[in-house]
Amino acid sequence: MSVDIDIDRIDSVADWDRLVERSGQATPFHRYGALCAQATHTDATCHCLVGYKGQEPVGLFPVFELQRGPITGAFSPPPYLWIHTLGPATIEPNGLNTRTAERRRRAFIEDCLDWIDRETSPKLRRVTTDPRYEDVRPFAWRGFDATPGYSLAPRAPLHGLVVLRSLGEFFGLAGMRLGFAFERPVSRASRGSCPSVRLRGRRRVRRRHRHRRGRA
Repeated sequence: MSVDIDIDRIDSVADWDRLVERSGQATPFHRYGALCAQATHTDATCHCLVGYKGQEPVGLFPVFELQRGPITGAFSPPPYLWIHTLGPATIEPNGLNTRTAERRRRAFIEDCLDWIDRETSPKLRRVTTDPRYEDVRPFAWRGFDATPGYSLAPRAPLHGLVVLRSLGEFFGLAGMRLGFAFERPVSRASRGSCPSVRLRGRRRVRRRHRHRRGRA
């Protein structure tokens, strides 16, 4: 199921700052006055992009167009400043389920990137998001080098979801049996009893191999 998002450029201070206040991911550097100061200090053009699903705002994405000679770049935040993060900030209403929110975010980012490519034709694109913007998959799907990658760990508070991590497998330490789990805080009574599991099969297989090699 596709989500239709309309991208518009806002030049109204009041309208933009009102959307910034509605987003839980926006920072003080997203405010209109701060964006104008960043554009002035870097000699760039700021495009204040907003995505709408019908009349409902989905997110905002400030992008700076910077030209040096024949090369045009699109940045968020702009370079040469001590501002480490900016990028998009979504506006999600209460009660929105996870799958619908992911579809809205993906359509919003893809349409914003299409607008940037169409209007600025940049040779270089760089976006550094705020840590509260967790889902970087839409950027990776469009060819960005997204670092760090997407993780389910921030979604551990969801009911019924347990995220497992194995240190031994991740770092290639075959002899180490160490890991951890993320889950929603629950009481021991509500969790119930958990059956114990003994991992002995792998040890038995290794002993058999050693025994065979010894006979040979």
